[in-house]
Amino acid sequence: MPVAEAGDDSVPAVATGRGGAGGHPDAVVERAVERGVLTGAEAELIGASRLEETSLRILAAQQGGGYWALAKRRSRAEERLVRALVDGDLDPGPVPQRLAVALHECPRSTGPRRARARTPC
Repeated sequence: MPVAEAGDDSVPAVATGRGGAGGHPDAVVERAVERGVLTGAEAELIGASRLEETSLRILAAQQGGGYWALAKRRSRAEERLVRALVDGDLDPGPVPQRLAVALHECPRSTGPRRARARTPC
């Protein structure tokens, strides 16, 4: 998914607050956090930069980080969010069976990406 500023039509509608599958964007992002698709920090980043339309440059300056690192973090989070939406894992109601199994069998890793890639999750 391309890195883009708020208002860019190349990003999913749910990420920009223009509606989409699964309900109101705030509710979709909240479900994504509840179901382990996004972290709270990723949800706040998407909310601030897409829904509230705060520039990534401003957010990076406020957080004392780099613009490109923040843009990449948002891009990766949005990719997971879109994948979960397409798979139906964020539909309102009970957690879909395949996601429940994945969350139970594959706890979120905080280790390096290379180490996680060797696991079935």
